[in-house]
Amino acid sequence: MSPLVAVTVRSVAISIILVIAVIFTGEISKIPKIDSKSLAYIAIGGILAGLLGQMLYFFALKSGESSRVVPVAGTYPLVAAILAIVLLGETITAQKILGIVLIIGGIILVK
Repeated sequence: MSPLVAVTVRSVAISIILVIAVIFTGEISKIPKIDSKSLAYIAIGGILAGLLGQMLYFFALKSGESSRVVPVAGTYPLVAAILAIVLLGETITAQKILGIVLIIGGIILVK
């Protein structure tokens, strides 16, 4: 199946479950109260992670070995840690450095 079809089916199923959950929990009334800046950030995050990320993931699975694709795709904590340090000015700790080194070591081992 094409990655586009896979992401579409996955997204529709998730959307249906989320709409039901937001209705039954009463959270639906909070949606119109979301300010435009937050709404834009949520939408951009959804497009980048939910759509683009999943499309690239499914393309990678279709063209590569899942035993290599899945661990590399799971390196998002590495990206988040680096971005948090560089863009958000989070402090670098020994624990973060160790985590980054372990993630990179894991990528090297599965290649």
